[in-house]
Amino acid sequence: MTDDLILVVGRVETGRPGPAPTALAARDGRVVWLGSAAEARRRSGQRVELPGAVALPGLVDGHTHPAWLGEAAEQVDLSGLDLAAARAAVAGQAGSRWIRGFGWDEARWSAPPHRRLLDGLSDRPIVLHRVDRHVVWVDSKALAAAGIDRATADPPGGRIGRDPDGTPSGLLYDDAIRRVLAAEPPPTADDRRRWLSRAASRFAAAGLTAVHDVCAAAADVEAWRALRAEGRLPVRAHLLVDGEDPALDGALAGGPRRDPWLSVAGVKLFADGALGSRGAWLSAPYSDAPDTCGRPVVHGEALRRRAARYAEAGFQVAVHAIGDRAAREAVAALAAARPMRHRVEHAQVVDPQTVTALGRAGLVAGIQPTHAIADAPWIAARLGPERLRWAFPWRSLAAAGAGLVIGSDCPIAPADPLAALRAAMAPPIGEGLSFEAALAASTRGAARAAFAEADRGVLAPGFAADVTVVDGEPRRADGPPPTIRATFVGGRATFGPR
Repeated sequence: MTDDLILVVGRVETGRPGPAPTALAARDGRVVWLGSAAEARRRSGQRVELPGAVALPGLVDGHTHPAWLGEAAEQVDLSGLDLAAARAAVAGQAGSRWIRGFGWDEARWSAPPHRRLLDGLSDRPIVLHRVDRHVVWVDSKALAAAGIDRATADPPGGRIGRDPDGTPSGLLYDDAIRRVLAAEPPPTADDRRRWLSRAASRFAAAGLTAVHDVCAAAADVEAWRALRAEGRLPVRAHLLVDGEDPALDGALAGGPRRDPWLSVAGVKLFADGALGSRGAWLSAPYSDAPDTCGRPVVHGEALRRRAARYAEAGFQVAVHAIGDRAAREAVAALAAARPMRHRVEHAQVVDPQTVTALGRAGLVAGIQPTHAIADAPWIAARLGPERLRWAFPWRSLAAAGAGLVIGSDCPIAPADPLAALRAAMAPPIGEGLSFEAALAASTRGAARAAFAEADRGVLAPGFAADVTVVDGEPRRADGPPPTIRATFVGGRATFGPR
């Protein structure tokens, strides 16, 4: 019997203490041997030599939105554009369907977004997502299609932006977004498969061996299954289904399903919105907007009841909680539910008492280190100096006993696990992690959060041969950034080697 793969590199970071080997061998998708390059050259099998490269346990993105990422390639890209350029980009769109866009940020603009700035740019309804996807900017046609007018009440967990006379301004916040999305022509099954396939290929090229799809639509579950059945998955996927999807019950029918390549094991709920759009729920008013504390979405008894129901059915529950009040509510609800490795996603502003409670309950904290970089220019103004000390408390969470999982939140931020590692080690604000802790949160921690720690997360005999190979030094948070050389999932190359 010959080894399926013999990989020779400059160093193998196994994810465990001890000397670093320089080669590994895999058979039938699993690591069977670790050793030296000289020993490797005496073994039979398909040898891949990448001199000077560093092999890491397969990196995982613990917080992604793959369908959004794949769909974004077919939308108007508004990232980094000023207001005039954004309007011009929308006006230049052809086609027969609604115009959709993503990535605008009013912090760059001299005037706030308003429906009047979109009216007349197209004969089709226009729906444009803010960079954090917690606000959409729409024109009058989209408002009319959604049946939103002056008499429309704000939905629970959302808000309709209004002019002084009560007329909708064209901005919809958090759960108010769902009404306009429901009025859009629905994507087809082929659309969803195309979006997910495109995203999966990008993940492999980014060095990822697995992703957590955190807020999958029920229809996305079927698209993921179709790709799995067709053998078209270059990455493993762990799915948490959108808790507000009308088809949720159907997606969860039969209970959790765990598979080495595709698991449907949880539900995603939202306790609040985003900090950038002042929708994150704080316990005291925003320092730069003293008339608001943000908005709760699912909270209180409703959150506790729903978390308990899903947990009793065997599902992991993930709760989006960015503000400190939202984090407190999420931790209380999840701690009271049947233990199932429940997750507090983002855990961005967390007071010390809630940090302790989160760890004591054995919850997982899904963190996004690159958000610390993106939010650094304005977060102090939102929170003020006292609460700023509660932002991105990663070391404190780990010390309290929480499991850490690093993710990107793509497409809100790029799916770049190496950038996330560097940001985790040296954030401009918050508490940085050691390389070992950051790597663990991108590998072992992510595997445990997906109930797969017995199979993945380290490079050792018996574990899956999921390997991310990089050029450059991943242990450094400064200097030239490392780059992806190759990605292997189950011993099979999904990107590279080159």
